Amino acid sequence: MNLNEERALMKRAQTNMQGFGELFDVYYARIYAYAYRRIGARQNAEDVAASVFEDALRGIQKYRWQNKRWPRGCTRLPRGA
Repeated sequence: MNLNEERALMKRAQTNMQGFGELFDVYYARIYAYAYRRIGARQNAEDVAASVFEDALRGIQKYRWQNKRWPRGCTRLPRGA
């Protein structure tokens, strides 16, 4: 996905739940894999990935495009993970 496609995806995610579902479908595996590599436990990695998307859903309206791929800000694991 190029940056223009990603920007359009983020715009759709801010507009409606179907768009946010697209965002989830595109990025869930990547975020889960990152968490799994860092934590090493499947259930905990699933919990972390779910937490990332819960936070994203709460803050999606505040998100401003900065010509950077979205998950870059998602690589900090929540405390206690």
